Amino acid sequence: MGKIRIEVKEATILNIMPRAAFSSLGIYHSPQSPIEQVVCALWSRLLNCSEVGAHDDYFILGGTSMQALEMFEDLNNRYRLALPVSALYQESTPHKLADRIEKELSNLPTSGAEAEALPVRIAEGPEPVLFLVPGLECEPITFEGLGRLMRGKRSLYGLQLPGMYSNEPPCADIGLLATALIADMRKISPTGPYYLLGQCAGGLVAMEIAHQLHAAGESVAQVVALDPPWVYIDPRLKTQRSAYGFKYVGWRLQKFWRSLFTQPLRYTFGVYWAKEKQHAYTAVRKRVQYAYRKALLGYAPQLCSAPLTLIGLPQRGDGRVAKWRDFVGSTADIMEFPGRSSGKILSGNNVAKLAALVTLPE
Repeated sequence: MGKIRIEVKEATILNIMPRAAFSSLGIYHSPQSPIEQVVCALWSRLLNCSEVGAHDDYFILGGTSMQALEMFEDLNNRYRLALPVSALYQESTPHKLADRIEKELSNLPTSGAEAEALPVRIAEGPEPVLFLVPGLECEPITFEGLGRLMRGKRSLYGLQLPGMYSNEPPCADIGLLATALIADMRKISPTGPYYLLGQCAGGLVAMEIAHQLHAAGESVAQVVALDPPWVYIDPRLKTQRSAYGFKYVGWRLQKFWRSLFTQPLRYTFGVYWAKEKQHAYTAVRKRVQYAYRKALLGYAPQLCSAPLTLIGLPQRGDGRVAKWRDFVGSTADIMEFPGRSSGKILSGNNVAKLAALVTLPE
């Protein structure tokens, strides 16, 4: 008896599951307003879904943080707005997001945590809260992969940097930045013990937050630093800092040179610079990133008695894991994850190991 061969071409979970499974209301609603239609079409393209309804939830559809960054860049450029990416946690459906865009275009006040730039809830679960400090991406939504695994297991809040989503000026001093973030943390958890996790440069900020909390007599139960840069750990390392600065400038020049061939029309007759001036969100993010880098260059980490876990990436090849071992000595646990960038810690098998590290014991 011959075997029966069944082929399924280009089948995805989104196409197999019932349409109503993605709707927060249990049924499918077609987009009505022009902005809803734009958002649904954009989600359909980014999420590779043939049909997106007005009440479909972005996270149930399987959207990632990188897709969210691309989506908000597209929407901000299209409507000349400066919507925060973390607004997706409050407006996770095309209907709610379109309503938010309409209010922004009409200059109407918005409600909720985003209006005050409070910490964003990334995962809902039992306390104590784990506060997440973003790196140079300046967006707490980069922790969405970790939030998916921690939902129902632990409460996660992403801290928002001053100047990104509020009228505050960007902070170019790590000490003042940590003080501002502590004030935001106290609005969620007035007292300790506090738990902190920072990515890349955010790991250094998390250490400074722990240092200030310890000096104020608060309890800090855990600090986790994901691939913190080693060039800032000693103020005497001027040569390494200069080399890092030249390396960064070279990388930017190389990126600009390549873009001349890949996107020549963007740079013709200053069109690129004209566009950058129009994109409010892009301009704000670059201003905050500049202040962030400037603050890091003038900072030397202050270790405290809080339990510290450093997660390094030996595959980088820059020796920063060894540098951190020399700096912290026996006062911290150092774990090694595979990968060449801090983003790899928040994806794939690494994020599962990270989730196990910060999961509360039963």
